[in-house]
Amino acid sequence: MRPLRVLKAICAVLALLLPGCGGGGGSPSTASNQNLSASGVPPPAVNVLISPQQARVVTGQSLTFRAEVLGTTDLSVRWSAQRGSITTGGVYTAPDTPGPDTVTVASVPFPTRSATAQITVVPPVRVTITPRTATLTINQTQQFSAVVQNAEDPSVTYQVQEGPEGGSITPSGLYTPPRRRGVFHVIAISNADPSKRDTAEIRVLAGSAGGTVQ
Repeated sequence: MRPLRVLKAICAVLALLLPGCGGGGGSPSTASNQNLSASGVPPPAVNVLISPQQARVVTGQSLTFRAEVLGTTDLSVRWSAQRGSITTGGVYTAPDTPGPDTVTVASVPFPTRSATAQITVVPPVRVTITPRTATLTINQTQQFSAVVQNAEDPSVTYQVQEGPEGGSITPSGLYTPPRRRGVFHVIAISNADPSKRDTAEIRVLAGSAGGTVQ
């Protein structure tokens, strides 16, 4: 019986020293998951989101993207852009040439977890008013027109730069000068991008001729 007791005692000591002996020690699956996380392989719950997911950006202009990391306490991310440039804070600057572009954000501890946004880089809106100059008498009117390029909305709003003292203009572009001589200006403003506009100069002379100048 004594050898049997000695053998049991040795086995008990080995069970403490070797986790695999006798079913003791930590769980192999838990240790495996920890090693996978430390090696950069993400747990299933880790996910990266980006917003906006689609955008239109004018060449040379900027747009800020936001990232959200779920399933981990390490929220650090790395940004990259295919054609344009992007800062560590997610501020994207479009390239100087139109076309498609892609922004990607990836988790730093788990690089295989990432999200992408599709960008359409478009040329700037351009407004052209016709005619650019006109000479009228105080009894004449002038019809203006405007073309808007690179915008989904081609419409414009007309204004007289000098206000009512410089005459009036209808929504369709028909300008009526004031009852005095002078130099005045008509502005065509893009409704798609009000920062884009074009200006025409009108010289109003004394005279009695009437009618509309096309």
